[in-house]
Amino acid sequence: MALPRRVEERFPGTGLAAVCGELVGLAEKARHATPELTKPMRLLRFVSGVLIGVIVMGLALTIFTLSTPE
Repeated sequence: MALPRRVEERFPGTGLAAVCGELVGLAEKARHATPELTKPMRLLRFVSGVLIGVIVMGLALTIFTLSTPE
């Protein structure tokens, strides 16, 4: 990795190169995880759509029930 080496050359003995190496490693892991995170979660979309529909229907039924005279 070139960046930690460059940091060590510029700031020798400070430990910044180790921190930089850890950050580079984390960035690599994040880069590899990104495609998995961008995939659509179809089950979550379906469940949330059903829940929203149930809530809307419940509110509509409640309003209808409260607004009709006895």
